[in-house]
Amino acid sequence: MTASTGMTGSAAVTRSAAQGPLAECPTCGSTRLVAVNTGDETNFLCEGCGRCWHVGMGRVSRVDPLSCGGCLHREVCLARVRDDEEAAALE
Repeated sequence: MTASTGMTGSAAVTRSAAQGPLAECPTCGSTRLVAVNTGDETNFLCEGCGRCWHVGMGRVSRVDPLSCGGCLHREVCLARVRDDEEAAALE
């Protein structure tokens, strides 16, 4: 595993796409996934689209950023959720 800075340029985080449980983003297909720690668990932030994912219990699910109070990337995820909700309302 190699170290990398995340989307916000904050502290180094571990890049896990090659060796982690999630090989690519379920939405955009990017392999630029960064492991982020919320204090309680590890999630995977996609640097391609800004969505965050959790792997557990044999499935991948989108993370609710309101549940990630300790994550340094929370604002990125909140902005992406707002964008997704606006796009869904236009459909």
